Amino acid sequence: SLNRVEKSQLLDLLNRHLHHYSSVIDTQDTSLNNFAQSVEAVISSGVGAYSMWSQK
Repeated sequence: SLNRVEKSQLLDLLNRHLHHYSSVIDTQDTSLNNFAQSVEAVISSGVGAYSMWSQK
């Protein structure tokens, strides 16, 4: 299993991806916009679940 340092590094990586997709969402292209929002939703729920798991 992952140690605390590995967990926090993974969480940092996920958060950076979240910021990247948030900036993509600002685009005017609606199909890309919709895709980016669905990706962001998946990453957000993943980060949330991971955060809860990493507290154990």
